[in-house]
Amino acid sequence: MANPPDLSSFKPLVGTFLHAGRSAIHPPEDVTCAPPDGSVLELKTVTELDEEGYTGVSLIFHGPADKFLPQKTYALASEVLGEFDAFLVPVGELREKRDGRRERTGFIYQAVFTRLREEI
Repeated sequence: MANPPDLSSFKPLVGTFLHAGRSAIHPPEDVTCAPPDGSVLELKTVTELDEEGYTGVSLIFHGPADKFLPQKTYALASEVLGEFDAFLVPVGELREKRDGRRERTGFIYQAVFTRLREEI
């Protein structure tokens, strides 16, 4: 897979959908790494990271309740950015109150990309 896009490329994509597929780093026979068919994630939040020695971005995605993605590397595809690998970590659940109960309506995932700060 290609390297992740330039970090500033993610901000305009908030609110858009990316498709999660099998990453080339997993062997084809490793079916545990295959995401459920039609795995679509909405990019909800982009937070730039700026620390001493490195720069980066944290991406928060929302996914549907019926297609859980375990912590793994996935190929993410966007019409704007093309395809790139991202290590997704499930970090929470989306819940809504329905009929007096809080029901799970989706899952929250995070991907973080960092780069060493170049010496000036």
